[in-house]
Amino acid sequence: MHKVRNPEKVKESDRVWRSTHKASKRQYDIEYRAKHVAALRAKHENYYAKNRGRLLLQMALSYAKSPEIVKARVRRYNQNNPEVKRSSNRRRRARLAKVESTLTVLEWREILEYFDYRCAYCLRDDVELTLDHVIAISRGGGHTKENVVPACKSHNSKKHDRPVFLMVA
Repeated sequence: MHKVRNPEKVKESDRVWRSTHKASKRQYDIEYRAKHVAALRAKHENYYAKNRGRLLLQMALSYAKSPEIVKARVRRYNQNNPEVKRSSNRRRRARLAKVESTLTVLEWREILEYFDYRCAYCLRDDVELTLDHVIAISRGGGHTKENVVPACKSHNSKKHDRPVFLMVA
């Protein structure tokens, strides 16, 4: 028959052991992860695949409660993991590089003149204009003369990557 241990004593003894064996515990963890990196990665990917919806909702709620804390955490992570940030930037640039990109500065100026230096959506001329892709690059649109219009920051943000007719409706 097993002897029943006091959970509080177990917690305390574990805490004491961890505080006195920090270096050896850290070394063990590093070696364990190195040996089992593939299995651990597969385990995490499997967990994320099964719980994706719940995890995304949890992240959204966390951001809604305290966006400044989440932004600070992301900033800290990016500072501590520059290689991850670089990799993310490379993937983003690679996606953009696959897009047809023929728009020149001269063509952009012609587009501005055609729209009389007004927003293509609200026709205001007293606002700073930005370059808006009618069909968003993320949706397969190109960076071409036919796919670009001037838009005020407000309408460019409202449109996001949606088609124009969904924004107007």
